[in-house]
Amino acid sequence: MDKLRVGIVGCGTIFHHHQAFIRSYPGAILCGVADRDEKALKKASDVYGIANCYSDLEEMARAQATDVIHITTPPQTHAMLAERAMNLKNHVFVEKPLTLDHGSAVRLYDIAAQNGVRLCVDHNHLFDPWMLKAKEVLKDLRAGDVTYVESYYGINPRIPEIMGYRGAGEISWIFSLPGGLFHDFLSHPLYLMLEYTGRPVRMQTMAASCGALIQGLSDELHIMVEGERAMGKLTISFNARPFQHFLKIYHKKAIITVDFNNMTMVASRLTGLPGAVTKIAGNLGAARALTTQTFSNVYRFLTGRLKPYSGMKNLIHGFYDSILQATDTPVTAESALAVLKAMDEVWKDAGKLHPVFRNIHARAEVEWAPARGRVLVTGAGGFLGRRLTEVLVEKGYFVRVLVRKLTDVDPFRILGVDVHYGDVRDELALAQAIDGMDFVVHAAAAQEGDWSTFDATTVRGTERVMRLARQLKVRRVIYISSMSVYHMSGLKKGSVVTEDGRLEENPGARGFYTFSKLEAERVAKGLMAASGNGNGKVPGVILRPATIYGPGGPVFTPLIGISLFDKVFMILGKKKMRLPLVYIDNLVDAIILCMEDDRAAGQTFNVIDDEGTTKEDYVRKLAAGVFPRSRSVSLPYWFVYSSVRFQEAVFRMMHRDPVLTRYRLSSASADTAFSNTKIKERIGWRPRVSLEEGLSRTFEWFKENGG
Repeated sequence: MDKLRVGIVGCGTIFHHHQAFIRSYPGAILCGVADRDEKALKKASDVYGIANCYSDLEEMARAQATDVIHITTPPQTHAMLAERAMNLKNHVFVEKPLTLDHGSAVRLYDIAAQNGVRLCVDHNHLFDPWMLKAKEVLKDLRAGDVTYVESYYGINPRIPEIMGYRGAGEISWIFSLPGGLFHDFLSHPLYLMLEYTGRPVRMQTMAASCGALIQGLSDELHIMVEGERAMGKLTISFNARPFQHFLKIYHKKAIITVDFNNMTMVASRLTGLPGAVTKIAGNLGAARALTTQTFSNVYRFLTGRLKPYSGMKNLIHGFYDSILQATDTPVTAESALAVLKAMDEVWKDAGKLHPVFRNIHARAEVEWAPARGRVLVTGAGGFLGRRLTEVLVEKGYFVRVLVRKLTDVDPFRILGVDVHYGDVRDELALAQAIDGMDFVVHAAAAQEGDWSTFDATTVRGTERVMRLARQLKVRRVIYISSMSVYHMSGLKKGSVVTEDGRLEENPGARGFYTFSKLEAERVAKGLMAASGNGNGKVPGVILRPATIYGPGGPVFTPLIGISLFDKVFMILGKKKMRLPLVYIDNLVDAIILCMEDDRAAGQTFNVIDDEGTTKEDYVRKLAAGVFPRSRSVSLPYWFVYSSVRFQEAVFRMMHRDPVLTRYRLSSASADTAFSNTKIKERIGWRPRVSLEEGLSRTFEWFKENGG
């Protein structure tokens, strides 16, 4: 065999690392990729220069005469794809977990034996450099003297892999796994622990729900294991912060700590010295080890030698070596099967693992009580939507909220409102939500993603809301836009921006959010009027709020600068720049007034408080009210501008989009004022809550709730 011909099935998140590590092995050639998603295949071709792209595994394997196939698809497909690949006489490398259960994994190893091929699962952390250092330490000690193992894995529940949506109402595949959200993560801390405890003889699983996940799903697992060789405890948590990932191995002569996040290994050995000396020597030894490894990691990162997923690289290359040299695979069948058998046991006592999505009807007394009007709030899961819903209920309105599936609906359940699961990209769900409503407050908008996501959600979603509102005879639509639609770059200091001001002329340079808000406004204006009157349009109002603040919202935003662990607040650019702010209840007042006052129909209004504050003054008040031990640092505009320019050049050389551009910086740094005269004169709105009171409420909430 000259070189291994390798194909990959699945072009998702982890694909990037697989393709890089395949290409870095001298004895392998990446000859093709397969995925049913045409968009993913195109990206693989365009970004990674892969010419041979297929929609089917078998087509790729036959056309390219592959020797090895990597399976990097969701776990639900692993068993089926691995079986097909091995029946085509391919060795197979599979992302974790190998399969959904122990029985299907046993079958796969039988198929591998029947076809004379090798099967290996990606238990990559066993081969991380810092884990290999731990193994070297243990080589000098008796392996049988390991007495206890602690494996801990903390997971951020807000990561895109969990909270992301693949399409309208389509949540991540991870929720449908037998072990729910835990299923795709548990194998990591489990295989690390079982490496030293041995096969479990007895297990006990305890589960808890501490509020990190929706619908009371289990978000803590604590697993006690009596293994063949040692005892062990595994914790997997979506709650504890900072999110850590470590393994502690307790030996009779040493305690070894491997920190996977910080990429370090510390071995505290038995010294035989007096107790006090042992404590000092232990602290100094740990400090020296951590300092040395940290500086080494920084140097390797700066020189390009420290790569993420280095354990995966070692494992993949080791797997290829085992094929070419006819040796055992780096991860044996015995260890892989032990992990899956243990996972099967865990799910039996893991508590509630899967959410249920059913519309929640308003309480009977709310449904049939006389109401001032019936209001639908889209984007109700956001900061503004939640507060608006509370106030509308207080004022006697019947409220229906349209929320996406991963929204925490418990607050709405308590309020007794109508809850509809849906997405503004879904025509049917949106029509059902709008039907029977008098008013629609449309606050839903994309906050992240590519342009197709922003276009489908913010632009087309707004068009869909306006069109359906017209068809279903809604009395008025209040569209929540943004002040980011104004052209800000180059405006003179002290300029006053009114509703007739110049709109952004280069929205693409401002980012997808501004571009989509501007396009959505144009769509809304084309479909709205002061009244319906058979003109094919819907009565509507467009509100352009300033930066919204209040209880439940952030206390420090990128508009001001950067926060370093709430200890140091870096003010970026013009510290004397006036911040455009509106207190959330003042904005809610404006929304309700636009619903109730016919003079608002067909109009566009800026909504901003009368009082303002500068960046410098805001940070001073924040420190006094919330972070008394913090300090602030001001970086002058010229310095920030030069840094952004340098960053643009570096990213351009790397063929990547910059994090921030000079145009966006210039737009965000325009020291201007926004007029609220129109909304005052037209419908009599006034900001009811002062700046001092608004900041006091916001800071008090933050202190009580921890942000």
